[in-house]
Amino acid sequence: MLIRLAAIACVVLIAFGQIVFKTAADAGVSAGTFIAPRPIAIAVAALATYGLASILWMLLLQHAPISRVYPFMGLAFVIVPVAAHFFFGDALGVRYMIGTTLIAVGVVVAVSA
Repeated sequence: MLIRLAAIACVVLIAFGQIVFKTAADAGVSAGTFIAPRPIAIAVAALATYGLASILWMLLLQHAPISRVYPFMGLAFVIVPVAAHFFFGDALGVRYMIGTTLIAVGVVVAVSA
């Protein structure tokens, strides 16, 4: 159970990092350049989030086979667009909902034992 929670935590951190990267990109557009204090600070926060996720992932891999935990990474394809919908107003269509349902079912099938 702890292994699965750690894997989900990694995915959530990676998804959060993607949202922060998008925020940095938007800040670069607003500033007219990516080489401005605000977009750089936000990008550094995104990189730090990725770094934390990577450390957690390596700790997780010390205790679990990659074949058992890697399927959880598919959940990022569900979490990121849903978060983008709420944070940035990205549209989510019927095809997206069908696809993410298939991904979620696939993750459950792959990690169930």
